[in-house]
Amino acid sequence: MKRTILFVFIAMLAASACVKEPLAVETTEESSQEAPVDAILTSFTATAEGAVTKTDLYGNDAEGYAVRWREWDAIHVTDAAGNTGTYRALAGGEITTSFTIKGSSNVNTSRPPFIAYYPETIREAARIWPSEQDYMDDGVVPLLKTVPMRGLAESIVRDEENVFNITTDFTFKNLGGLIRLNLKSTTPGTTVGKIILSADEGMSGPFNIAADGLTAEIESGTGDVTLYVVNVSHGFAVSLSSEPKPFYIAVPAGTYNNLKVTVVQDNMSAQTKTAKVPIVVERSKITDITLTFNDFALETTNLSASATANCYVVGRAGSYKFRADVAGNGAADLSGISKTISSVNSAELLWATIETQSPPGNTQLIRNVRYSDGFVFFDTGVKYIEGNALIAVKDASSNILWSWHIWFESDDLEALRQRFGSNVVFMDRNLGAIENYHRTDYYFDFGMYYEWGRKDPFPHQVNSSRTQTVARRGSRTTTTLESLSLAGTIANPTAVSSGGISGATWDTDSKNIFDPCPPGWKVPKPIQFTAQIAGKGVWQSGVGATITYGGHTAWYPAAGAFAHGSTNYYHQGEGAYLYTTTSAYSRSFDLSSSLYGSMQDKDSYWACSVRCVKEFEP
Repeated sequence: MKRTILFVFIAMLAASACVKEPLAVETTEESSQEAPVDAILTSFTATAEGAVTKTDLYGNDAEGYAVRWREWDAIHVTDAAGNTGTYRALAGGEITTSFTIKGSSNVNTSRPPFIAYYPETIREAARIWPSEQDYMDDGVVPLLKTVPMRGLAESIVRDEENVFNITTDFTFKNLGGLIRLNLKSTTPGTTVGKIILSADEGMSGPFNIAADGLTAEIESGTGDVTLYVVNVSHGFAVSLSSEPKPFYIAVPAGTYNNLKVTVVQDNMSAQTKTAKVPIVVERSKITDITLTFNDFALETTNLSASATANCYVVGRAGSYKFRADVAGNGAADLSGISKTISSVNSAELLWATIETQSPPGNTQLIRNVRYSDGFVFFDTGVKYIEGNALIAVKDASSNILWSWHIWFESDDLEALRQRFGSNVVFMDRNLGAIENYHRTDYYFDFGMYYEWGRKDPFPHQVNSSRTQTVARRGSRTTTTLESLSLAGTIANPTAVSSGGISGATWDTDSKNIFDPCPPGWKVPKPIQFTAQIAGKGVWQSGVGATITYGGHTAWYPAAGAFAHGSTNYYHQGEGAYLYTTTSAYSRSFDLSSSLYGSMQDKDSYWACSVRCVKEFEP
């Protein structure tokens, strides 16, 4: 059964909460004139035209659901001159509430006609139907933060002084409808972590407004919609029973063929059901679908299926495993270190970071780290997040036998690779970096630090002269300083060496068991930076450098270095230092304000960045 939900409002605009009462809306010649430039719209009142409004669902009577404004609801407004402003609701739970400018700046949105969108993340210049939506507690009273609406106001009325106080009517209308999934299960313990909707037609992404001015039309593609049910902060999931549990997902109006509903449990097991008939979703209406889910299956991706390594890249949410009996890439034994790992008793998360000041919760980045039948297993959070983690296997006496870097990176590193020279292909970012460009909020482009010849990374951190630091979470979040042998680096992957490590080496023509790069990639030789040296770097003060060669522009962040016989960070914002395989003293490719790209001297116990190259490339 379908219930109509009317999202129609009248919004009255005023200069501020303390000005004179605005004049009533009148159809006059003056009302269509432009407001003076100094008429700054800072607040307005949204009032329902009928008995229902946006955005909390209440009750269920013959007229449908009452839908009311929620405190902190925000909309984005654009006027005829292209000026924009974001406004938030001061109170919720009522049909009428006041909105005020969001933020400290007064944005000039005073030239009609006005176009507004809810939620405020949608812009007139960039209309994106949200592919990610959030479930809130208790079935019929979800906070529908992501049901897009469009409001239009074509005229204004100014106050008697013809300066500050302006009034207009906004009429908001839904751009789509709701699919209400009524989910059941007769299997005890069934939970819902997220729900994915997909079809032959696009359900999310960039959209246009149809000729009727009321309907969103996805531009192209078949983007799906994911409803996240697990709370990222607290990790709860919703349980299913034999009684239907409603889940609401907002989609553009239209006919959807081969609609697929995938329910993913909190433990990452999943089941998919496909509609046998086209599903029609009407604007401002609820389309009910009732389904029973009992037969869940867990698909675990084997990261070591094609090759083993000391680093594995995870690009999406799911359950994963890798071999725990092979050291690195399983190359010949080196420096007395066996390529075979034996006597494994358990697996442990040593640390995890999402490159921000707040450490990740285990439900966010990585969780359920465990050892079984020769493999290390782990799960991501139900909602995928980018970052880095270090996992170790231990014997029955809790001694660390080996450890692996897990790089949570959603970009397609193969597609973004950069060719420098006839047969040299680099990654487009440092090993462990989340971005391949500078961002001002955090240092997502830094990547990890590596003492020369060691397989295990150290998370980047900002020195005491900076205000931002990177936080870690795990059993070994403290970096210690120790005099380490080669075997000691394996047993103490979070310890910094206070001096050179005898036998630790990347100095081989082929990839060896200590190489820190993912399968198919390795630490570059010095000669492989020849094209970058010829290309000459362009330094950006305090940020990093770019080098353009052969149609590619590579970004080298000024990540500086770590350690150097201590637990300090050096030269962040001053230089980019990238290690090579040579054991000679001039082992790093450096860029700075005075170095345009050249090989420079480094002690082996400096910890620098690594930019991996393809292991085999014609």
